Amino acid sequence: LLLNRMDAGIDAEEYARIVSTLESCLNPHGFEFSPFLVGWYNESVSTPFALPQPSPDTLAFCVTSNAAMFERGFLPYIRTHHTSAKSDPLDQSIDFYLSSACSQLPQYNPLHYKDSDMCPGSRRPRILAQTAAHVSGTAFYYQPEPVITQAKAQGVPLPWEDVKSKVFGVCLHPKYGGWFAIRGVIILDATYPELKRRYPVDVLESVEEKLKLLHLFNFDNWRDWRYRDVINVDDSLKYSQSQRDYFDTPPRERHEALQSFINSG
Repeated sequence: LLLNRMDAGIDAEEYARIVSTLESCLNPHGFEFSPFLVGWYNESVSTPFALPQPSPDTLAFCVTSNAAMFERGFLPYIRTHHTSAKSDPLDQSIDFYLSSACSQLPQYNPLHYKDSDMCPGSRRPRILAQTAAHVSGTAFYYQPEPVITQAKAQGVPLPWEDVKSKVFGVCLHPKYGGWFAIRGVIILDATYPELKRRYPVDVLESVEEKLKLLHLFNFDNWRDWRYRDVINVDDSLKYSQSQRDYFDTPPRERHEALQSFINSG
């Protein structure tokens, strides 16, 4: 019997048990997570992107992966599961681990969205992953508009030639820099208004550094990895060479690489 826990909410002890369960399911495979309340997220997005949970105190978690996920999560998955050619194997592995974690918390009617999930019949994302990372305190979301506004106020020129160019924002993690990925969210049918908000760390002190990050990510080819090193990150926390080689391979050509990983396992 699944209980609706929205009215009663959970206490600190129950919250600790939830966190412990998620840790045991996700951490060994290279995943991490940070809590947030749905209300914090909805305050930061426009109405079409708002989550539909009725209470702003609904408990959710932003799930990210660190460099170890490739070797501890993705490769073990593809070696033990049949992957469909219709979707990305990495997406399939992420869905597997998020679903597995949710299956351990059935009393909370959990649901999960991957960062790549779209609303049915549209191209609108189910979740704005970078916003979830920001409101959960996981990583700082450097959005173009406030950075460009700050630059103009300080008389700092933009490092890209066409000032009308479309510029996308990007998150930086205080420990991993750009060597991490936001994988999705888990939302529980439970409220926890006592959750203390943890704000993200702005790791870039000057507007020049923030412009450099946006320039590297948008105009200097994000695939060359340099934006990930805007802050100093220990080499042990960066993606392995095999992981970089895999992600550098065009998606349509990754089948051969996958077979190589499977055969080497």
